[in-house]
Amino acid sequence: MRTAVLCYHSQNIQGNSYALNDHIAFEHDLQRIIEHNLPIISVEQLVNHLYGKNTLDIPAAIVLTCDDGTTLDWHDYQHPEFGLQKSFKHILQGALGQLLPTEVMTSFVIACPIARQHIDQGCYGGATLSCDSWWLEAAQSGGWAIENHSWNHLHICLPFQVSTEQPLGQFYTVNNHLRANKQIVHASRLINVKLAAANKTVRYFAYPYGHAAAYLKDHYLPRYPAQHGIQAAFTTTPGFVSQQSNIFTLPRFVCGEAWKSPEQFDAILEGLRG
Repeated sequence: MRTAVLCYHSQNIQGNSYALNDHIAFEHDLQRIIEHNLPIISVEQLVNHLYGKNTLDIPAAIVLTCDDGTTLDWHDYQHPEFGLQKSFKHILQGALGQLLPTEVMTSFVIACPIARQHIDQGCYGGATLSCDSWWLEAAQSGGWAIENHSWNHLHICLPFQVSTEQPLGQFYTVNNHLRANKQIVHASRLINVKLAAANKTVRYFAYPYGHAAAYLKDHYLPRYPAQHGIQAAFTTTPGFVSQQSNIFTLPRFVCGEAWKSPEQFDAILEGLRG
C-alpha cells in the first residue's frame, strides 16, 4: 500500500485563493480525493499497518494531518482582513458528513502554554489562536486525534533562548536525552493531562519544521519507547509512505510547499495511484 500523508496549517490565511489559503486548498483537495475514490485512513491505521498489526487490502490511501494546533482546526474564524474562514472540522463535515470517520484528521499541537502565547503575539497579532480549549472536545468527538508537535517548537517567536543555548527557528539541535525529554516527554505529559477525560494518550510525533534531528530519529525514538511512548514520527519531506519507510521519518506532503496549485495536487494523487 502506498500512502500520501497530507499536512495543512489552518493559520495559513494570506488571501482567499487556493495558493494563499489552506482552508480553500483543503476544501478543494478533499473533493478531489473523493472524486478519485481514494480511501482516507487515520494515522493509527497507517502506523498499525506499517507495524504489521493490521492488513489494509487497498493499493493506495490518504492520511490527513495539520500542524501547530490553532483553534482554526476546530472552530470557524472571522479573519480581520479576509472574512469568515470555515474550520477544517466543518470542511470535513461538509464533505464526509456530521459523524466523521474515526480520527480522520490528526492535529499535531504545541504543548507549552507560554510558548503558544508568544506565538500568538509574534505571529498572529495577539489573536488567541493557539489555545488548547478545543483539544478535549476534538478528542472526545472520535473523528479527531490530538498528537505531539513538541514542547515549544523552538519557535522563532519565542523571546528567549532555552537554558542550554539552543538557537530558535530550527529543531536539529535536539541532540541529547535531556533536550529530547523536554521536547517530547514533557509535551506528551501535558497533552495527556488535557486529554485525560477522553481516555486518549499521545502516540505520534511531528518534527517542528520537519527537522528530523539525527539523535531523535536514530537513537532516542527507536531505543526508548517505554519512556516516550512515541510509535511513529513524521517529517515534512515530500514522498509516499510504503512498507519500506522508516517509522521515525515518515514523509508528508505539505500544502504550500510540496504543492501550490490544484494541478500540482492532482499530480500527487496521480503519483499515489501509481
